[in-house]
Amino acid sequence: NMAGSGPMHPFLHHLGAPAVGLGVGYPGSRVHSPNEHIRIRDFERGTLALLRLLELYFLGS
Repeated sequence: NMAGSGPMHPFLHHLGAPAVGLGVGYPGSRVHSPNEHIRIRDFERGTLALLRLLELYFLGS
């Protein structure tokens, strides 16, 4: 369960589909604070991780 994932439940329940959520950040990102932020490098790594996950999924691994 990830923060903000609650709104996905009705949609996924209706479809009967699984879901996965990937979070990126670091301890100093100040999640949910007024000055929440993400480092560009963390964003890039998260994007690459998502691409790899999709690649493995579609290759059937």
